[in-house]
Amino acid sequence: MQGLRVLALAAAGAGGALLGAGASIASAPAIVAAGPTPTSQCVIDTKMVQTANDAYFNDNGIYPNGTGPSNAGGSATTRPGQAVDISALVPTYLQTAPPRDESFTYTDTLGTVQGFLGGNKQPCAPKTINRSKSVACETDTKTVQTASDAYVNGHAVYPNGSGPSNTGGTAATQDGQPVDIAALVPLYIHLLPSNEYFAYVNTSGAVAGYVNGHKKPC
Repeated sequence: MQGLRVLALAAAGAGGALLGAGASIASAPAIVAAGPTPTSQCVIDTKMVQTANDAYFNDNGIYPNGTGPSNAGGSATTRPGQAVDISALVPTYLQTAPPRDESFTYTDTLGTVQGFLGGNKQPCAPKTINRSKSVACETDTKTVQTASDAYVNGHAVYPNGSGPSNTGGTAATQDGQPVDIAALVPLYIHLLPSNEYFAYVNTSGAVAGYVNGHKKPC
């Protein structure tokens, strides 16, 4: 406000009174940055819990759906309505626990998290990963399996190498070996699948598909 007064006086002295005699500059109302509403904060926290949940699963092979900091009873699949064990996520995956008036549960078997505010029965945020993605992944896995089988029939090696030319492709696959999707597009698959990856699960070319961020096949 001091800066505003100095500017006004300087302008008046330059040949033009900005204010009448006895007038003063009114105090400007303070502008206070509005913080997130409780609902929007719940949406933010839900996304954070989902990210922490996925990271926990990737590191441990089970979800934080057990009890206590040790996640006693945690499992590789979740159940609708099952609570997220926040204490198992703090402080390694979450720096601090969300507010007490927020709660988080799973909505499916794939670890999708929903956040709730207070006693509301409606979630504060939409699903991050929903069953439709799992269904799409299942369909795409069948497509990749068919394409892989056609490729080995035509080339005597699987698309388990590198790049469009399938450099290093072999006549047998290994568990966990990625499928070289680039070698299948566009002759065997029209489009490259998004948000999914595919790997072989044995030596005879069986393919498993995964939604990105999940270790459990779709």
